[in-house]
Amino acid sequence: MNKVWVIARKEIKENLTSLRYWALVGLVLVLYIVTSYQREFAIRFAGGPAGERFFFGVGNAVAQSLGLMAPILGIALGFGAIAGEREKGTIRMVLARPIFRDTLINGKVLAGVILLAVAVLTSTAIGIPVTAVLQRANLTADDYLRFAMLGVAAFLLALAYYAFALLISVLTNRSGYSLVASVGVWFFFAFILPMIAAFVASAVLGPPPAIPQGANATAIRQNPQFQAYLRQYNQISSTVQLISPNSRYSSLTSAIFQAVRGRQSNPLDVGALFAQHWIDFAVLISLFVIPLVLAYILFTRTHEAK
Repeated sequence: MNKVWVIARKEIKENLTSLRYWALVGLVLVLYIVTSYQREFAIRFAGGPAGERFFFGVGNAVAQSLGLMAPILGIALGFGAIAGEREKGTIRMVLARPIFRDTLINGKVLAGVILLAVAVLTSTAIGIPVTAVLQRANLTADDYLRFAMLGVAAFLLALAYYAFALLISVLTNRSGYSLVASVGVWFFFAFILPMIAAFVASAVLGPPPAIPQGANATAIRQNPQFQAYLRQYNQISSTVQLISPNSRYSSLTSAIFQAVRGRQSNPLDVGALFAQHWIDFAVLISLFVIPLVLAYILFTRTHEAK
């Protein structure tokens, strides 16, 4: 365990002194502030209630930004973990010492988990209070709890993409190839799979029910046939995207920042959140554990080329 921590500490030190790492954290902070201002401006422009609680105005916007940045953080820390060492030729030097292969990858993973936790915690702990001060918003304890749960969801999403990137890094000898393949995995889950899900749902259900001409948006949403169609459509689409980390993250954040009527809301019940969305948590955790186990097995059973 001591050797694992030595490797992890080296990785952590290199990243904490890296401009790239802090640039990513800084970008998350900027997105916190920018997206909150955009959302707040949209609410005021649309004539929304001036006293709307802070997180109901910006929570979903911030969640969407984290949904973009968390995979980038995970990929940035994972794509070069092994492939980068091979490319530089340092992995054979490290393994020539009294260090086992499982020790090396365990140290890499420990460092990756810690660095992701630091990035998400730092950006959330600084971004939310700073944004609240700039917008003169009064945050409640429930607001902080919701943003804390958002941080947990973003951390799990980042871990899933870190594990994917690490697995690809184990399978390749060039960090460039690993980066392209890792981005390809993100592109599939973020864009391709939702289109496939929409195609499947449309193919199964057929076209939506006919809407009377001249009906406004409110009348369409309140139409019973349209509501039933929409529920079935969302169920099929969600089933197709069951193993998508992006979809599971969106499901969690929607529950955390659920819509309310007026200015009142029920306090967030963390126990109920876990009970009702345990599948989302289970899938996100599994998408970290399964690629990680595969990477561990493959790396410990292979030998580096001379």
